Amino acid sequence: MIAVTTFERFVLPKVPGAPGPAVRDAIVKAAQEFCKLARIWQETMPAFDAIAGQSTYAIPTPNYGVAHGIEWLRYDGTVLDPIAAHDIDRDFPEWWDRTGQPECYLQLDADVVQLVVTPESNVGGGIVLRATYMPEDFADQVPTALFTQFRETMIHGAAYYLLEDPQKPWTNPELAGYHRQQFRSGIGSADAVIVRGFRGAPLRTRSRMRVN
Repeated sequence: MIAVTTFERFVLPKVPGAPGPAVRDAIVKAAQEFCKLARIWQETMPAFDAIAGQSTYAIPTPNYGVAHGIEWLRYDGTVLDPIAAHDIDRDFPEWWDRTGQPECYLQLDADVVQLVVTPESNVGGGIVLRATYMPEDFADQVPTALFTQFRETMIHGAAYYLLEDPQKPWTNPELAGYHRQQFRSGIGSADAVIVRGFRGAPLRTRSRMRVN
């Protein structure tokens, strides 16, 4: 992780007159959007226990982060498939009243996952998952890769959020539009690189994108 303030000296020349707190908020917003869309912050979290009769579990989160999505989930050594909420009733009739070996999972919320069906026995360390994260609001640290690999895109993103802020001395909708376009383009390029790395490269390529 790297301090949000590390970006400040690169963003300030783009938006003269913007105060430090506003600049730092814009950097965090840009980091959140980048992580959400390009999925660069992924962690395989430590295993935790499955409890008999309990179907919902909090998704573990690293410092400074909030969960955005689950990449994969393993129950008692078996990788489970995700399922959409509208498919559960069709595929698992009366699933809420069934126990057994879980066959799939549903992400109920940003930080809650539900196993379908409910585990019928305790399994110590039985749940392992890899999730995508993004910085929490007002975080003072963000993933290092945003600075070392995607700095220019982050600068455009922070400038965009600052310049679009209405009725400020530094507001500039036209310039904000330019930075927004560059920010979105940079995220798209990063996402393409990351997808290629995940699908076609050795695992060590994936680990470069992982935040420690």
